Amino acid sequence: MAKKPPKKKPQQPKETPLKVSIREYLLDEGFLREQIRDPKLELGYRFQFPHGKDGLGKDVGRNFTVVKEKNKDSIKISHGFHFSPDVSKAFDSLDINNKNKFMANLTSIIFIKELTFSLEFSADKKVIVIHDGIFLGGKKQISKNLFYRTIKRIYGTTMYCIALINERLGGKISIEDLPIEKKIDPSLYA
Repeated sequence: MAKKPPKKKPQQPKETPLKVSIREYLLDEGFLREQIRDPKLELGYRFQFPHGKDGLGKDVGRNFTVVKEKNKDSIKISHGFHFSPDVSKAFDSLDINNKNKFMANLTSIIFIKELTFSLEFSADKKVIVIHDGIFLGGKKQISKNLFYRTIKRIYGTTMYCIALINERLGGKISIEDLPIEKKIDPSLYA
């Protein structure tokens, strides 16, 4: 009787150079928090940016993700934030015209920075997630400089949006005072 050959164990997929580079970039700066395990992803990491603590000793780092779906030619970097309960209540109290005016002002900031966003608005939760994608090209790599410039642009835009939300919905300025231009001239922001 012939012996059956032993069953081969499934091999772990080889890490791509891109996955190794992104992980190294995050580890070098101490930002990496965890790997996202999802069979749809070639790579996925959660990280915090930037380093530091505020005057009360609380971390100032914001939670980000970077993912690359399998068979896609780009990575996506994202950061989400939610309205505080007081700000959410103030937003809910606006009439529909002022809600639209406020959101138009907020989204124009995101678009001017050439970023995209998604919204999850319900009665009990209001979340804005700001995204940017980096296309990889033929080498399937990105530089550390480009990676961090993208993160900084998302972070800066997020901080500006949060400041605007707190200023406009925190009672410091009336929503009716918001300027809405019918046409935005991008050269003003270049």
